[in-house]
Amino acid sequence: MSGFEFTHQRPTLIDDPPLTDDERAFLLQETEITEDDLTPEAYERVRVTMERSMLAADVAACADALRVDEVASLLRWSRDAVIEAVSTGKLFSVARLPRGDHLLPRWQFTDGKVLPDLASVLESLRELEKHPLGIEAWMAHEDEDGEILNGMSPQQWLAKGGDVRGVLRLIEEASWGRM
Repeated sequence: MSGFEFTHQRPTLIDDPPLTDDERAFLLQETEITEDDLTPEAYERVRVTMERSMLAADVAACADALRVDEVASLLRWSRDAVIEAVSTGKLFSVARLPRGDHLLPRWQFTDGKVLPDLASVLESLRELEKHPLGIEAWMAHEDEDGEILNGMSPQQWLAKGGDVRGVLRLIEEASWGRM
């Protein structure tokens, strides 16, 4: 099993590959897009905006994360044990840094311990290929209808000792809609 380091691909813009005449006609007839929206200058504005948004998301994903040494101290593990846990998918790393360091989001720790059943949750989440912020938001999002996690978020549910099967069920349901 490989580690759970997030990498994500940059989305493809509308002009890559160029629109066919039929696609262009559809967009102009069936949406609020205008000819001005389909110019090279408009594409460039969208590309720059998307790059800025993705960079901001990457920064946000790393802003509240812990480095390997901090996690080792928190858990009272060796540095090597933390790195091994990342490489085996037992801990979630949002970034690999130089010299083998990683950034690990805080949400996966509670009361100086790894969130209960985190490894099985990460294994299921890995298949969804979401950005680290998407995973973090999902783990913090409350079960709105309360049917599965009694109105708690997956992180809260697991931290309080809830049965991991409820979280895995939500992941399975989310995978149908690709979160």
